[in-house]
Amino acid sequence: MDILLSVFAIWQLIELLSIKPGYVIKPARYIFLCITFFIVPFFSYTYPIAIAPAYAVVFLQTIALFSSTDTAKIKWRYTLLQWLPLAIGAIGIIAFYIVDARQLSTDKIMYDRWSFLMMDKDNKIYSALTSIYTMFAQTGAGLLFETIFGILGIAGLIRGIVVCIKKYARKEYSTEMQLRAYGCMLLLLAIILFLFKKLPLGTPRLNAFTTPSIALLIIYLINGISLKLKSKTQGRILPIILYAGVIGNFFTVYINYFSKPVYKQQMATYRATQKAIQYAQDKKMPLLVSLAVAYPYERATTDAGAPDPAVWVLKTFPAYRVDEHLPVYAISDLGHVKECLEKLPADITTVVAGDGITYLVINRNGEVIQKL
Repeated sequence: MDILLSVFAIWQLIELLSIKPGYVIKPARYIFLCITFFIVPFFSYTYPIAIAPAYAVVFLQTIALFSSTDTAKIKWRYTLLQWLPLAIGAIGIIAFYIVDARQLSTDKIMYDRWSFLMMDKDNKIYSALTSIYTMFAQTGAGLLFETIFGILGIAGLIRGIVVCIKKYARKEYSTEMQLRAYGCMLLLLAIILFLFKKLPLGTPRLNAFTTPSIALLIIYLINGISLKLKSKTQGRILPIILYAGVIGNFFTVYINYFSKPVYKQQMATYRATQKAIQYAQDKKMPLLVSLAVAYPYERATTDAGAPDPAVWVLKTFPAYRVDEHLPVYAISDLGHVKECLEKLPADITTVVAGDGITYLVINRNGEVIQKL
């Protein structure tokens, strides 16, 4: 969803950049653009970050418009047409913040869970550089493609900044240059938010919104290199190799993901836990579960800082019905079930205990009654 909405933000920017003297406004398309600016913020926490650079890019285009020889009437007309959707978008973002994001931004537990993804206090420079590199490298999958995209992504950002500064100084405002500026601004914004401990970097699920911008900068970099090579054949070699790699990467990512033992164990954990939760709820039995239910993210859930991570991980499973308030208790492993039972209320005679894959129905005496 984050990648899709980031691409959508780029489309919105392209639509805004097309609104300039000589452009014929299509009322239905323009109204749709305004509506999307208000609605889309409610679909993603990262969309406000993805659309933020658009405000800067349009602002620079507004400066260019007022520096032109057009009449004041034309200048103000197209400026208002450009900024109305942005103003509506700002209202949508503020409404989204009040309704939803405000609670998230003030959630201390959430920040505790993210703490292990932020800069290492003992080695800030190394931690920062590693996280920034990983943001670019995560565009690829596997060591080879991560290295290729990591290097090309950083090179694309540096080259993009240099090209944008030069072209703005020359007052060249092509759509390509403005999209390049957008990509550079978004990645720099993500890095700044990371340095101020507002956004983790190097975690795909939290940084997916940067992928379209990284891709744009890499494409512009490759095109630039191709144009500078002497012959057409030489200029095509690098793009062909990289695009072939991207296509191969697209397929191998899924093959590798679904064929790895980790995925098989994840699915085994999911199915077994779903079945155990449903059984426990039907029989009104408390659940005892170890941290293995979080496989393969035991370390991440422990570093999150919340007590008894196994408990809240189990409660996130679809089968768990919050309104039934089924008691869930954490255990270190199945060998310590009896010790945990002794601490529970006397009226609890039978429980369902498990380690993510193996779930047992155990009585007060520690005897196994049934294996689920």
